[in-house]
Amino acid sequence: MTDFTIPTIRTQRLTLRGGRVEDFPQFVEELAKPRTRYMDGPHNSDVAWAFFTTDLASWPLFGVGGLMIERGGDVVGQVAISKPPQFAELEIGWIIYEAHEGHGYAAEAAFALRDWAYANAGLTTLVSYVDRENSASIRIAEKLGAAPDPEARCPCLATMPPPPNDARCHDGTPPAVDSRARPPGGPRRRRGGLGPVGPLPRRSGLGDGA
Repeated sequence: MTDFTIPTIRTQRLTLRGGRVEDFPQFVEELAKPRTRYMDGPHNSDVAWAFFTTDLASWPLFGVGGLMIERGGDVVGQVAISKPPQFAELEIGWIIYEAHEGHGYAAEAAFALRDWAYANAGLTTLVSYVDRENSASIRIAEKLGAAPDPEARCPCLATMPPPPNDARCHDGTPPAVDSRARPPGGPRRRRGGLGPVGPLPRRSGLGDGA
């Protein structure tokens, strides 16, 4: 895909819009905090830049990507749909900045981007890769319709339907975990456990214990 427009999506409280270079200093500050342990953080500015630019580059490549989350003119986080090389499927993930946790922004933004993607980008399913100890993001993924995979065998990736025979995790073991966000009104899918996704993790998610 080469022709693309980064959408602006508005909810009752939030504006989701494309990233700008002036958003990066706050973004890198958040990714440098110890609370990013669920994303294999803390991360330095080089890794933060890779996250930031990958989510922008996803728009022309996949027709979906990252959006900054604004509330009253302040950036409170980011939500993204992307597919880095080590992911078997498109993933929806979120970051809520530490000062803005606890207001339900992550779920509100994730629902809005998910619904936009199903309506405008031809998607019918998404996954979220979540650390097993990240209870706040597990709750958000479950609100989106995700379900754990009781047969998960390694803390890595999974696909649905079952992966081809040559699909492997980064350590050579069979794919294992994801949590799956279903379309509105669609069937609840039973594929995906909850676990980290090294070596380059995504962000389902960071923050928002609401």
